[in-house]
Amino acid sequence: MTQAKLESLLGRSLTPNEVTNLTLYLDIATDSLEDMLCMSLTTETSTREFEAREGYSTLFTGAFTDVSEVTVDESVIDESQYKFRQWNKSNAEWFNSIVFNYPQSGTVKVTADWGFGDCMPNDLQLLLARSFDQISKSNTSQGSIQSKQVEDFRITYKNDVTQRDQFLMDNGLIIQKYSLCNIGNVQHGSVCGGRGIW
Repeated sequence: MTQAKLESLLGRSLTPNEVTNLTLYLDIATDSLEDMLCMSLTTETSTREFEAREGYSTLFTGAFTDVSEVTVDESVIDESQYKFRQWNKSNAEWFNSIVFNYPQSGTVKVTADWGFGDCMPNDLQLLLARSFDQISKSNTSQGSIQSKQVEDFRITYKNDVTQRDQFLMDNGLIIQKYSLCNIGNVQHGSVCGGRGIW
């Protein structure tokens, strides 16, 4: 992301310190955002390995635009045996899951063009810019201040809410839209036979 794009998304000019540390802060912001979303934002063509959720036909992978090969336990799966989805959409510019014709188990290797293609979605770029802004603010904030007062002007900081907590609350809808962190994985249990003995 360029300085001009960051300034446009944040609605302000970057400080001299932010300009000096632009690459470092963006790297930190990207790492932080990847942790929040439980997926990589790296744009590359490579093979990534996943563990299928037993009994499920959907494999959540993170963002990709095209897949060249899928293998399950080293066996290549024919293209007719799966479809791409962006959540439940089949027509999209990018996808985040592969839906197989039948449930999978074991190790799945996916060779794909990872990332969002030519352009990351605008709301996700905004989230990255806000993450960059949060990192910059965390280097200058004085979290120990509880209250300031000058005549009739008063500032009181929330002691029970961290900057990260506030960031998550303020950006919850965008995070929820892209996050793969809370994908369900309910497994059936064994039922004992006999007369109700468990």
